[in-house]
Amino acid sequence: MTPIRLDTLRKQFGETVAVDDVSIDIPAGDLFFLLGPSGCGKTTLLRMIAGFQEPTAGRILFGGDDVTHVAPQKRDTGMVFQGYALWPHMTVRQNVAFGLEVRKVSKAETRKRVDAALERVQLGHQADRKTNQLSGGQQQRVALARALVIEPRVLLLDEPLSNLDAKLRLEMRQGIRDITKAAGTTGVYVTHDQKEALSMADRVAVLNGGKLEQVGPPRELYERPKNRFVAGFLGETNLVAAEVVGRDGGRVLLQTAAGRLASAVFPERLPASGSVTCSIRPEAVVLAEPGSDAEKRLPGENRLRLKRAGGVYLGEVAQHTVRATAGGDDGGGGGLTLTALEMNPRFVVDAEAAPLTGWVDPADVVVLRD
Repeated sequence: MTPIRLDTLRKQFGETVAVDDVSIDIPAGDLFFLLGPSGCGKTTLLRMIAGFQEPTAGRILFGGDDVTHVAPQKRDTGMVFQGYALWPHMTVRQNVAFGLEVRKVSKAETRKRVDAALERVQLGHQADRKTNQLSGGQQQRVALARALVIEPRVLLLDEPLSNLDAKLRLEMRQGIRDITKAAGTTGVYVTHDQKEALSMADRVAVLNGGKLEQVGPPRELYERPKNRFVAGFLGETNLVAAEVVGRDGGRVLLQTAAGRLASAVFPERLPASGSVTCSIRPEAVVLAEPGSDAEKRLPGENRLRLKRAGGVYLGEVAQHTVRATAGGDDGGGGGLTLTALEMNPRFVVDAEAAPLTGWVDPADVVVLRD
């Protein structure tokens, strides 16, 4: 297995900076995702790793080898393209064998490795069919087998699920992860789909405007975003303006339009006072009816006095819009609107102005860096 290091990598097209001094260490054997919106630089970064584009500055290392200026065919990488790039006049077996034949691997070894690759992607029984006779999901697996059969040091995947329908994309996520992890290859996967990244990746790099915003495991990025962009891009969130008003042990005390809140997650060098922004995920807002047993079980701090302002029923979940009212705990004022998610919905979503009590765990009040 091969680790990858991107060292202050930069790519300019004229005056446009597509990748802006990005440094990332990708551990050997990781399925590593480059995630971000269109135009963020993720595809340019992948193309530089593959050798299809020369960086303007910086280095790319596979293990201890500097491959920055090595030709693509000499980098020992396998590539799964967005459109699969299969030859329709060839059989599944012939498509998968192509890379080995170019490398002049013996016929016996080629057959052995192709058979093993097709079994790994569960297509051994389709080996003699033409690729244009296969479903989209099967074609995607042929492309994956073709990339893996050459036993590359690094596997590169450029939005491989984007051409599939929504249901098939869900089915293929775990399949791709299982296949790539079983192969033991370091993988770099480009996507703009947050759910793909959160469900499949070992680690994720979030990019925006050519810059690296944050790197980490999916759960860390979702639950502990460092800034507004990461918080908002990785799912829906409530961005709440607050003032730092003190400390309580390992927590920061904040004054918001909904009242006093305690946060257990904040930057190391947070000033003792001043304005900040907090991220509170909708699913972190616990709702209870006033006077109910559920309300009595809620802790005393970080309570919110709310009124329902609308909502949407979505079956297994309801999305409520709630508004903080004047006179919340600790004398907070009104004026704060929040989104709250309720699993297995019980509240009536269109009961506008109905009072509710809300609560947020201090571990779910995340003070952002910027």
